[in-house]
Amino acid sequence: MRNALMLMGLASMPLWFASCSDEENIPAPGTDEPTNPEIEAAFDFKMTTDLPVKIDYPSFAQVSVYDQLPSEGNSARLLFRSFTGANGKLQTVSTFPSAYIGKTVYVLSTGIDCPLWQEATLTENGLELKAESSRVGVPTNSPFTPEEMTEIRSGVLQALPEDEDNREQFEKYTHGINLDTRLKTDDNYPTANVSVTFVDAVGHNYNTLYYYTYKAGEESTITETWIRHNIINDDHKLFGPVSTDPNASSANDPNRYRNNTMILSDVNGAIKFTDEDRIGFVLQSRSGNTTKYYYTSQVPEEGQVGQCATFVYRSKGLVYTFEDQDASTWEEDGHFVPYPPFWVTEGNWEYNVSDFNDFTFIVTTNPQEAIDDEEFPDLPTPPYYLENIGAPQYGTVLFEDNYPDAGDYDMNDFVATYALRQITYIHFDPESGISTPPNYLGAVDYYFVPKWDGAWYGCSFNFMLDDIHENPIHIYDLAANQTMGALDVEPIQGRIDLGFTSAETGEGDDKDCEPTGTEYVAEDYTFDRIFNPFITTTNNGYEIHLPGYKASASANLEGLTDWQKAYKLEDGQHPYAANIPTQNYLIVTEQMTIDQFYPDFTKWVESNKTTNKDWYEHPAQ
Repeated sequence: MRNALMLMGLASMPLWFASCSDEENIPAPGTDEPTNPEIEAAFDFKMTTDLPVKIDYPSFAQVSVYDQLPSEGNSARLLFRSFTGANGKLQTVSTFPSAYIGKTVYVLSTGIDCPLWQEATLTENGLELKAESSRVGVPTNSPFTPEEMTEIRSGVLQALPEDEDNREQFEKYTHGINLDTRLKTDDNYPTANVSVTFVDAVGHNYNTLYYYTYKAGEESTITETWIRHNIINDDHKLFGPVSTDPNASSANDPNRYRNNTMILSDVNGAIKFTDEDRIGFVLQSRSGNTTKYYYTSQVPEEGQVGQCATFVYRSKGLVYTFEDQDASTWEEDGHFVPYPPFWVTEGNWEYNVSDFNDFTFIVTTNPQEAIDDEEFPDLPTPPYYLENIGAPQYGTVLFEDNYPDAGDYDMNDFVATYALRQITYIHFDPESGISTPPNYLGAVDYYFVPKWDGAWYGCSFNFMLDDIHENPIHIYDLAANQTMGALDVEPIQGRIDLGFTSAETGEGDDKDCEPTGTEYVAEDYTFDRIFNPFITTTNNGYEIHLPGYKASASANLEGLTDWQKAYKLEDGQHPYAANIPTQNYLIVTEQMTIDQFYPDFTKWVESNKTTNKDWYEHPAQ
């Protein structure tokens, strides 16, 4: 069975419904005679056959089967009509004219999430009907490398910068209209498979992407009402909902979808698209109690610019990027201005920033030549600074809180695991594919999990980034003598923006991108140099750092010796804090010193940390 949207004269439907009834067209059960002599002459046969009918729809529906598409003036004949059960299923036997076996019939279904029209073939085995909504997206391997995916993301942000009103660029790149994906197959590649890859989302709304298919010439049947009734369901969903709203659940984090790819499939496998097939996309955007539907088949009216910019990426695919708020305009004093008001304030007036990059994805075909990209501009990719997200560096920090005395020296007064990663930027030319150093450090992501409170004194846990962000970042507070054991604390995470920016320079072939803002060369600011965690105790207000790291500008250093200012015991060797490169650390319990629990700890300290570097992997038996 082949599913498709069908053109029809909707306005004339009541006319032909009124003239086609069960009694007029269907032979009486158990006989070879039609119930109406005029119909007998029209059919020009007397043979009928009892055939099974099996219907499997997503909901209750009335199902009518015709020998041709009903329209005003034609003589479409009703061959079968019945109702499914409440679950959308029906198995029955019905009498059909034998002459229709092997021919195409046309199915009208009225029910929620059911296809309005389908084509099917009546066979000797009967008629089996399944809803068009059986088409789904099936996960598959991405056609893009992580580097290509980053290039696509950066290219979109260069063409349509975030938090800027990009209407002018949008109209320049897409001529002010939405465009569907079109297929152009031929004798060399008669069919093609289609995949959709998630690139990025930066919208605060809850955005979900759906798709639909149709044939050339059927655009007029695609309306928001049809989309809401037939397409907004799990069988047509590709990605989402996603949201970058800081209050959104982590389950809606767009990062988990990046470079995920779905191949458009049905219950029998990948859909074989052919010439003149069309694929449209719907962004369902929810904000509070308001839900909007933006779709690529929609022709903008006067005063509108559409909701979706589209580009070609290296002839490999079509990059689509939606705006998730109304991007329409309205006329004032003879010219169009943005509407509705939102986000940007100018005097006493606010207006919508339509940056058109709230939900970005890319469509590819196999074979690649089957995608029709003639009306789409190339994705603008001048040289720019490519963002690189570094691999996380993991570890555990340990503190003794009785500073400047030795205390019980179990190093368990505060213990936390951490993960840190650098966000760096490097000059990249997409034409040559060459990255030119240096890498600039633009941000640091952090992730801490407090694990243990063995402190008698209360304290606060903080960290600095020496020489680049020396204003302490507060992470966690311990109350005095509160827990004395394991902590059950949610992870504490965030990002420190270090102020790296860049800007385009020059024109035409001389166009380039130059750094602006801060320029910290990443290789000069590794975590072993800049990561400076510390606690501040409430009993005397002293900071306790890793040995050799600097105190904060507000630290109390009065009366401390040089060894104490270096955060070591008076023997000049034993530290008050340690940073070890593992998160699987067995914490020392009370009534035992750390060197009793870990015998190699003393060897590590006495060698000035040059031997027994894995002391934490060898607790006493």
